[in-house]
Amino acid sequence: MTGVLLKDRLYHFRNDMEDAFDSIFAPIAETEGLTQAQAQLLFELSGHDGELTVGRIRCLRGQSSGNRSTLCKRMEQRGYLARQRSCADERCVVLHLTAQGWETVRRMEAHLEERCAPFLGGMTEADAQKLQESIDILSGWIGTLVACMSERIDQNDKEKQ
Repeated sequence: MTGVLLKDRLYHFRNDMEDAFDSIFAPIAETEGLTQAQAQLLFELSGHDGELTVGRIRCLRGQSSGNRSTLCKRMEQRGYLARQRSCADERCVVLHLTAQGWETVRRMEAHLEERCAPFLGGMTEADAQKLQESIDILSGWIGTLVACMSERIDQNDKEKQ
């Protein structure tokens, strides 16, 4: 495989994953009157015990700081989360899920289970295990690729100095 082919495959895979996320999560978000970005924010916070700094939230990557602030402020105004300045570093804003936020996550997860039941229910235990292993392998390879690329960039930077 060439680097160009790898780039093309990863690009298409990313697009396929984004399409899958849209078709799975958009209807779930809509049941709660949320945008997909708002639902993703709640899901991500719930995966970190309901607390995370704004800068560490992956679903907000690529958005300007103004858009991130607007989204978080809107979610706070609607009662889903609370924002608080970090005691350790006042430049950091920590987000906390509220009781309403946790309840919304629970309802969305119930909708998700319902929507995924036909697919998951048709899988054998062996197929489910194979799917999980495949996801883990792909994640590992991507992590290795990123690490190799980072090392190569660092090496190039040192050579330029």
